[in-house]
Amino acid sequence: MTFERFAVVRVPFPFTLFTLDHRLLRGRLGRLSVADEARVRQALVKLLGLEGQERPRRKPRSAAAR
Repeated sequence: MTFERFAVVRVPFPFTLFTLDHRLLRGRLGRLSVADEARVRQALVKLLGLEGQERPRRKPRSAAAR
C-alpha cells in the first residue's frame, strides 16, 4: 500500500501488519490454524472497528480428518 492509500482507508501510519498480510490482501489465506485465525480476526476487528460483530467459530477438525 502506498502512503496515500493509508490516508484513504483511514489507517494510522505507520501501521504494523502481521505476517499474513500479503496473503490476506490477495485473498490467498488457505486454511489457517485456530491461533492464526484468531490473530487475523483480532487484527481485522481492530483495523475496521467492528467490535461485537464477530463471525461464528468454525468447528474444529477431528483427529481422524487430519
